[in-house]
Amino acid sequence: MEFETIQQTWKNQDTQQAYIINEPALYDQIQRKKRGAGRLASFTEKVLIGANLLAAAFILGVSMYKQSTSVFPYLMAGWMILSVFYVIAKHYQRKMRLEQFDSSILGSLDHAISNATSQLQIARVSRWNVIPVGGLGIFSLIMSDSSPLFIALVIAFFGLCYYASGWENKSYIARKHALDKMREKLIDEG
Repeated sequence: MEFETIQQTWKNQDTQQAYIINEPALYDQIQRKKRGAGRLASFTEKVLIGANLLAAAFILGVSMYKQSTSVFPYLMAGWMILSVFYVIAKHYQRKMRLEQFDSSILGSLDHAISNATSQLQIARVSRWNVIPVGGLGIFSLIMSDSSPLFIALVIAFFGLCYYASGWENKSYIARKHALDKMREKLIDEG
């Protein structure tokens, strides 16, 4: 009799989960990640919009003040203004997607992943945006007979910006990957 009881207990332990998920704690963690990803995406959008608008206004102002006949500063300012419109469009796309997520754990996690994806897309475009802005800036300096040392410093600056944006992209990829892994685990456990 005692052996049968032990055997039954053993079988029951084999069918039970080895651990229990604390759903409220998991939900709170996912909510924090969702809010963090949303805040980061919003902050990045605002910074890119403001920086591109200020830089375009500055470039246009200086070019008009100096009565520059070179087309490069005007092209660069136009490119920056187009970048602003792109970021604004991505912002509204991200905000429109908010409606499709429910308030469940998985829905909140999908929302966080969506925000992280938007952040990564904007960061990638910003990285590639360094090339045309840098190129137009350098051509503008060459056409204005700037000193070779200053041109070299500007080239180094844009090279550093491109390098730093690669590092930034890697950090966003790691964050998105962590969210994707969490989603896979949640689905596997569910």
